[in-house]
Amino acid sequence: MRAAVAGYWLERTPSLSPSWDQYRRHGYRMLHNRLRNDGWAINIKRTYRLYCEEGLTVRKRRRKKLATPERQPLTRPEQPNEV
Repeated sequence: MRAAVAGYWLERTPSLSPSWDQYRRHGYRMLHNRLRNDGWAINIKRTYRLYCEEGLTVRKRRRKKLATPERQPLTRPEQPNEV
């Protein structure tokens, strides 16, 4: 019976690649919501398993490098309590 169930799901498993190609910043939860809106009755654990099997990952944004100001040496106080 397990093989029959597995065969059933292999035929009716959605492919995440077309949705993922269009929305690369979406993780598996957003893709799960998109599949549910498209009419798929799928469990979020199954969505996550398919997401991992297809090797999909969210692209991380690179941090913008900020310009650093030129450093200046500290002035030494000449008297006590001088700021």
